Amino acid sequence: MKILHAAQFLDERRRFALAHTCERCVYHDHDRDRCAHGYPDATHREAVYERPEDASAGMFCKEFELA
Repeated sequence: MKILHAAQFLDERRRFALAHTCERCVYHDHDRDRCAHGYPDATHREAVYERPEDASAGMFCKEFELA
């Protein structure tokens, strides 16, 4: 799911310590550094949100489950 209003989301992400990236997902295979289901995850990764100019490219994965 695409993230709209990236600036607002980035603010809320910091304020509420939102967990939503692959690295925090129970389906992330840490040994292989990829999604255990084999989904492409480049737009779901923490690195996307570290650069505000890329944040509008970020997406939520429908399979995300908090570890």
